[in-house]
Formats: sequence, C-alpha cells, structure tokens
Amino acid sequence: MQNITTTQGVCDTSALPKITCDLGDLDNSTAESVSHVTVTMDVQLNDPGLLLLTNEASITSSDYDTHRAKARTKVVLPNDVAMDMAIVVDTTNSMTEERNGTVVAIGKFIDTNVTGKMQVALIEFKDETNLTVATNDMTLLKQEVTKLVVEGGGMCPEASVESLDVAVELVKEGGHILFVTDASPYDDADMEGLTQRIKDKNIKVTAILTGDCSEGETSWNDVAAEQAAN
Repeated sequence: MQNITTTQGVCDTSALPKITCDLGDLDNSTAESVSHVTVTMDVQLNDPGLLLLTNEASITSSDYDTHRAKARTKVVLPNDVAMDMAIVVDTTNSMTEERNGTVVAIGKFIDTNVTGKMQVALIEFKDETNLTVATNDMTLLKQEVTKLVVEGGGMCPEASVESLDVAVELVKEGGHILFVTDASPYDDADMEGLTQRIKDKNIKVTAILTGDCSEGETSWNDVAAEQAAN
C-alpha cells in the first residue's frame, strides 16, 4: 500500500496489509450532512505473485451489524515485464499418472536452474492456456506447482504450441523454458513459426515429453478419466 486518503477520518497503516480507518459519524438529516465516505487506496505490487489481488473490507458500527464486501482484481503483466524463465505444464487428464513425478521434477528443476531473484512464470494448459503465477518467490512458486490439478482436456492434441507462444512472449531474450506434456500439438499449430521465435530470442527449451498422439484417435484424456473412475 503506497497511499491511503480520506477527508472524513484517520487511517492506520501500522498493521499492513490490514488498514483500519476511524471515520466520523454519518448523517443524512440535512443537506449539509455527510452521508457517505470515500476511502482511496493506491496499491503497488512489487511482485505480481498469483496474479490476483483480493480486497476485503468490513464496516463496523455501534448501531448496525458488520457489513463485509470482497472484490478480486486480476493483475495484468505490463508489456515491458520480462520473465527469466517460464514453466509450461500440461494438466489434462492424460497426465494423471505423470502428475506426481512431474511435480517432483519441476521442483528439482527450480532448485537447479533458478538463482537469485529470477522472475519465473508458471503456465498450465488444457484446451486453453492459463498464466497461473509470475513471481520471484520460489517458495510461492513451488507451492503453486504442488497445487496443479490434473483434469479435463479434449482429444489427445492439446494447446501446447499456443502455450509455448505465451511463454516465448513472456520470457526475455536468452531466457529458459521448461515444457512438460504427453500430447501432440494441434494439427494446424505453427511449429515452424514457434521454432523461429524461440531461435530469435535465443531461448533455451528443456522438454519433458512422456508421449504423443500416435496411438490412434482415442482420447488419452478420456482413457485416463475412465481409469480414474474405475
């Protein structure tokens, strides 16, 4: 919190991130009365972390019940933010058997390749791509890796190339991408274009590939879901 202002009271910021504002009495009995109060807060995130900012407010009064409200705001990374590394993980049903081993492997990869205050993004994909974490806090990053949920997905081809495209956009020149999947990309994926973009930014790619879609048209995700149900 960088700044808190209100003309109708005093705000105490000594217990950040909790802020307590002692406001004056509200009254709407006359035209000159103060019937509402505005509290303005400026927030600066040094580390975007989980990419979701939650503000929760409660109002207490001696004459009324406590009122609470919560608002969540998605944090968007500025265009000039560049990650040192991106971890791109397939979390579809077909990864069920590999899930635990993948979590362990990613943890070891982080321990081996992340130094200092490197900025790392965690990207998971099913039929679409989700940027989950962007942080320099490796404890937070590892916690989020252990929370990855394997579920859903469509037919065996997945949005792997699309997810790598997101990673290439985020990672700085000379950065590193760890890519984990067991599925082939979509047939219309621009593999040549992706390869060229990776070369242009001199990005190192480490891949953990545990399969592809060569076993026919049966969806590996559906098979894994059936096995889990049985």
